[in-house]
Amino acid sequence: MSTASAHHSFTGLDRERTITIDGEVSRYVYANPHVYFFIEVTEERGETAEWEIQSGTVPLMARAGWERDTLKPGDRVTVEIHPTRDPQDFRGQGVSLMKADGQVLAIISSYGQQQIRITARTSELWGMWQTIFDRERYIAQSSTALMSLTEKGRAAVAEFDASTDPVLDCVPPPPPDNLGHPDGKLLQRDGDIVTLRTQLFEIERTIYMDGRGHPDDGGRTLQGHSIGWFEDDVLVVDTTLLEDHAWGNGDGLPSGAQKHVVERFTLSEDGTRINIEAIVEDPEYLAAPVSSIYEWGYTPEVAFILDAGCDPEVSRYHLQ
Repeated sequence: MSTASAHHSFTGLDRERTITIDGEVSRYVYANPHVYFFIEVTEERGETAEWEIQSGTVPLMARAGWERDTLKPGDRVTVEIHPTRDPQDFRGQGVSLMKADGQVLAIISSYGQQQIRITARTSELWGMWQTIFDRERYIAQSSTALMSLTEKGRAAVAEFDASTDPVLDCVPPPPPDNLGHPDGKLLQRDGDIVTLRTQLFEIERTIYMDGRGHPDDGGRTLQGHSIGWFEDDVLVVDTTLLEDHAWGNGDGLPSGAQKHVVERFTLSEDGTRINIEAIVEDPEYLAAPVSSIYEWGYTPEVAFILDAGCDPEVSRYHLQ
């Protein structure tokens, strides 16, 4: 399994197999980057095992009807899961859950193949959007095997330890990677200021549309300094002054002071989607620019939920 898959889920997860377990809830953790619950199950020989079930982000689970008090210790539940391939590993990715009263709740996987329900149209870029997530494309775009790397970049990938990924400490990824996370995006304009907010990691980017350039001596931040302009109907966003990040350019590939990102936001002809193309240059680690694409669906009826911050302890559950 690639390091990208290991970062976002259990290593060895069998996505082709589904099993059903019955038991009592022992713990329920409603926090980002993944909602977890733990089920005490009595095996056939009378032995008790605690299953650890991973779900999606808080925004995704909330969209499926989950809340902070959906489960409590002692609740009897039946859960469908994708288990790991190791029969001694009592962990899995949730598919659905049925409560004792018969209520069935879907379990949304953060990095599964999610379908977004799009019923509205718009004539502008501003508003509430949901990522149309393509898992295979997301993994491919993060794969350093498909990038042309410098000698320093190749050495960094070879030496990278996934347990030191900054995201595990709730340090958000820099652009453009956060454009592709399966969560909600709120794009707003107020005069010469455009604000881009994402639910996961509660990121807020400011894009200056007043014709200014990048400051010569500006401070470097996780999301950088962004300026924007329109080329016909396409919003172009240029970002520099990004802090170093140990996973800033892909699977275990850092980003440095020379990183430069150009993103192009284009509204689809039918007004239901935004298509985004991003070009990344970082000559310290990338021998050639890297291109990636993302797609958002227009969902004005979906609330922009910021109900649970990222919890570093929860972020590391899958490594235990």
